[in-house]
Amino acid sequence: MITSGARTRAHTGWELRLLLRNGEQLLLVFIIPIVLVLALGLTTFVPGGIDGAIPKVLSISILATCFTSLAIATGFERRSGALRFLATTSLTRTNLLAGKAIATAIVTLLSMLVVLLLGVLLGWRPGGSWPLSILVAFLGSFTFAAWGLYLAGALRAEA
Repeated sequence: MITSGARTRAHTGWELRLLLRNGEQLLLVFIIPIVLVLALGLTTFVPGGIDGAIPKVLSISILATCFTSLAIATGFERRSGALRFLATTSLTRTNLLAGKAIATAIVTLLSMLVVLLLGVLLGWRPGGSWPLSILVAFLGSFTFAAWGLYLAGALRAEA
C-alpha cells in the first residue's frame, strides 16, 4: 500500500519536472530575475545600486514563482482536464496541494538562491535581520501561492 507521504513525494517530483521542463516557466522564474538584477543593479535606475536592487528582485522572484507560475500552470491543468484525471488516481486533494506547494517552494528557493548568489558576485552585502527576512519571504510566498491557486480555480485559463 502506498502511503500518503509517498503519494505527496511522487506528485512533488512530477510537479518539479513539469516546472523545470517548461521553457516559459524557466524564463519567468530564473531568466527574468537575472536580467532584472543586472539591469537594476548595474545602472542608476534604483537608488542604492545593487543593495537596493536585490530586495526588489527577490520580491519579484517570489511573485513570479508563487503567484504567476503556479496560477498559470494550475489554470492550464484545469482547462486540459489534468486535474480531473488526477482525481481518478489515489492522489487526494491534500496530496495534490502539498505536492504543488512543496514543488513551488523548491523552485522559489532555487530562484531566490540564484538572485542572492548573483547579488553577492556583484558586490551586494546583505543587511538587516535574516530571521525577519525569511519570515516575510515565507509569508509572501504563502500569500501569493494561495491567491494564485484561488484565481486558477475561479477563472478560466483564457480569461
